[in-house]
Amino acid sequence: MKKLFTILSILLTFHAFGQIDIYLSVVNKKGMDVGLSIVNEFHVIEEFYPGQTKVFDAGTDLRIRLKVNFDKNVGTYGPSHLIFFEGEIFNEKETFKRKLFQTQNFIPLEKEKVMRILLEDQHIEVTIKPVLNL
Repeated sequence: MKKLFTILSILLTFHAFGQIDIYLSVVNKKGMDVGLSIVNEFHVIEEFYPGQTKVFDAGTDLRIRLKVNFDKNVGTYGPSHLIFFEGEIFNEKETFKRKLFQTQNFIPLEKEKVMRILLEDQHIEVTIKPVLNL
């Protein structure tokens, strides 16, 4: 019985402190060069373990690759309040590819970051918000 309690405690602790929910929103406006506005929206809440990479199909030939991790340079116990991101946005054939985070790869928990990518005929807005999964 004691072993079972110990194993359950470890699993619950890992679950409580080891996961991050990411709120991801993508708004893609096409046809800007010819005066049209075709809008495609993609919204998802996805659960990540630290170090995990996922690819999202945001529709209309648009993909987003995200890797999420806690900041390991913060000298506190438990999970950091800063979340480290690596990400890129690309099309299916990867003829178009851009990094999502040009300079600042950290987003504090519960804070939203909006990135805008402006092309000739397209405006892409990506919003990311990390939330600790308890």
